[in-house]
Amino acid sequence: MVKRRVLITCADRYMGPAIQKKFQNLHFEVIAAPSPMISEDQITNVIDAAGHIDVLVANFAYPPVTGELEQLRNDDWMTLFDELVHPLMYAVRATVPQMLERASGKIIAITSAAPLRGIPNNSAYCAARGAQNSFIKAVGL
Repeated sequence: MVKRRVLITCADRYMGPAIQKKFQNLHFEVIAAPSPMISEDQITNVIDAAGHIDVLVANFAYPPVTGELEQLRNDDWMTLFDELVHPLMYAVRATVPQMLERASGKIIAITSAAPLRGIPNNSAYCAARGAQNSFIKAVGL
């Protein structure tokens, strides 16, 4: 019997360890990619090396940048998008072609409910997580 294969991004952060354990308990072959995973080349190389991926768990995380809007620096905003949003797009874009070719596969994006309810003094974090949520929903459609 061929094991199904799951690739978990940033498996050492956020929900990564718990997700890894769950898939191991379900008898998946787990490829646990360590963080950071932020460059397109790095992410593409990991996905290419993984080969056949049945499930992509896009687990990108970065701590919120807290503070009043007036204190929010441009580089803090960009860092959140560089850590959370862009890597998600790179990973999905690199994985989808093989899934479409097989007409099979799942993508699970570990995001947050923060953009749905908002968190005071965390506008950049909510915006980045909202971008993740919107992107993955649109790709799924």
